[in-house]
Amino acid sequence: MKRLGAYFRNFLLGFFTLALVAGLIAGDYYWRHEPSRKATRLLNKQGIPIDSASAVRAAAEGRLYLLEQLEQARVDLGAADGEGETPLLSAIRARKDEAIDFLLLRERVLLTVDAAAAGDGLTAFGLALKRRDFGLAHRLRNFGAAPDVSLEPGKPLLVEACRSDDRDLLDFLLDEGATPIVADSEGDTPLRIAIDREEGSLIWRLVEAGASGAEMGRTGDSLLTEAVGRGDHDLAEFLLKHGAKVNDQGASGSSALIAAVHSGQRAFCELLLDHGADPNLAGREGASPLRLATES
Repeated sequence: MKRLGAYFRNFLLGFFTLALVAGLIAGDYYWRHEPSRKATRLLNKQGIPIDSASAVRAAAEGRLYLLEQLEQARVDLGAADGEGETPLLSAIRARKDEAIDFLLLRERVLLTVDAAAAGDGLTAFGLALKRRDFGLAHRLRNFGAAPDVSLEPGKPLLVEACRSDDRDLLDFLLDEGATPIVADSEGDTPLRIAIDREEGSLIWRLVEAGASGAEMGRTGDSLLTEAVGRGDHDLAEFLLKHGAKVNDQGASGSSALIAAVHSGQRAFCELLLDHGADPNLAGREGASPLRLATES
């Protein structure tokens, strides 16, 4: 009898343990899913579609409670609507700062922080800079937004900032990690623009940020060859110290040393030879710098 009683007690203990575990699982499921059901009922009652388009409209109107209810109803606040607009982009366009703050706390939003609108192709970072909100742009950058953006197709913002001499924007972009090795649809780069304007401080700033002296110039020849052609010894020396390839042959088929020999500039010849220029490297016409020098 004692053994039977022990079996019975163990059976009851096991049964109640299983019942308790099942109750906890059911309760957990209920508490995790009840907010979603409650939000769904509320949205349906108000006639609000439970979709990304509603989230985009709510963000544009700064309706945080509605955004929260849509999120509870399992709407992805980082997803775009049928027109390619995300709630974050919509909030930035409408300057709804509270909605922006709300959205930036959502992991799903941060996963699509670089999503570009289908209409104008702008990202959240680009929109922030379009409205000159450097503070928001910096926050977006900290959340992983890419700094290399264009406000118009074929016009990288860094190139446009350099062209318009917008130093505040240019310095901000470089500080945030934008690459200075970028060209617009016409082939212009920040460094090329700075050299054309002979702005020494800007040239140095760009090179310091990673621009290369090996870039090609407007003529299709290297920036070094163009510097020799314009007689700018200081620039040529600077470029050689910052990545210029002394034997590059560009569109003309001539190296910087051939250009120096043609122009009869001995100081340039010495500078280039000191940096490894090849006196036997023939140009497109088949003549080497050494041959040109001996024939002149």
